[in-house]
Formats: sequence, C-alpha cells, structure tokens
Amino acid sequence: MKGHYGTADLRVRIREALQQAGLDKGTVDWSKLAPLDQFHVRGLDATKEFAKGIGIEPHSAILDVGCGLGGPARFLAATYGCHVTGIDLSQPFVDAAQMLSDRADLSSRLTFQQANALDLPFADA
Repeated sequence: MKGHYGTADLRVRIREALQQAGLDKGTVDWSKLAPLDQFHVRGLDATKEFAKGIGIEPHSAILDVGCGLGGPARFLAATYGCHVTGIDLSQPFVDAAQMLSDRADLSSRLTFQQANALDLPFADA
C-alpha cells in the first residue's frame, strides 16, 4: 500500500507549486494552502463540518489517522488552538506535512510521524 502513494520527495513538487502560486517566500497562512492540502472528499468544507461536530477545545489532543499533507490538522490547530498528531503510512507525505506546517508557523501545535493505523504507536486513550 505504501508504494501506491509513491516514494518521491513530495516536498520538491510542493515547493514548485508554492512558487507558481506566489507563496514561496516567508510564512504562508494555512488557508492559502487549503486548495493543495485538503486532500480528501469535499475538502475544507468537510473538515469544518467534522470539527464543528466533535466539540474541539484548545486543550484537545487530536489524532489524525491518514493525515496526508496535513491540511485538516493545520486547520484544527489554527482554528481551535488544539494539538494535532498526524500519522500517515507514507513517509513522503509525513515529510511534506511537516514542511507545510513549518511554512504556516504551526509546528508548535502539530506533530507528524510515519505510522500504521492498524498498529498505532500510542498508548490507549
């Protein structure tokens, strides 16, 4: 399954896309990344609806399983002030999620790591 998403360094492709969009300098607001990083059905609208429905508080610790490029995690951290840990099976996606979070100045509220959702590297609860 890991091979399906590729092993190439996505960061290079993302840097090129950011440059083409004029977002290659300085901090980038998370919302400017949404067209790129809301990598799921219905995009940002679905993320907003989901977040509203689960009652996130600033002290909440969220686990984003299959975080991809980290768009929903950045939205949650920026909007609710919570801490989000994102896991993905693909290390290139984890690396790209971290890079984009650094660019959005949200790294203090986000952690990304390569992990398998069927064998989580966390204690219960």
